Amino acid sequence: MGKNREYLINRNQYKQIKKYDHAQMDRWIREFVKNIKADMREEYKEDIDKNEEVVNEMSKIYTLAIQETLENTKGIGEKIKANFMENYNKALDDNIKNNDFVISEN
Repeated sequence: MGKNREYLINRNQYKQIKKYDHAQMDRWIREFVKNIKADMREEYKEDIDKNEEVVNEMSKIYTLAIQETLENTKGIGEKIKANFMENYNKALDDNIKNNDFVISEN
């Protein structure tokens, strides 16, 4: 035991957290993870910027492929194509902004 450690929370915070109900614990964990993500973004900003460039380039490629597919699919007119592309671009922007994209390890 007698090792000196730098703890992230103090004893009073620990006691308070132990009393949390499910919703309070969920909020605390989400805020904790958000803070970790912010710290990581700051620490690895240069790498993240490079990855964002790659993601943006790939999204352009996917967008072009989707547009071509929609144009070549019988029964999809301009209205449906425009609506689809608007929704697709919004979802893509939201996912990139929130870093919600998934990287497969296969």
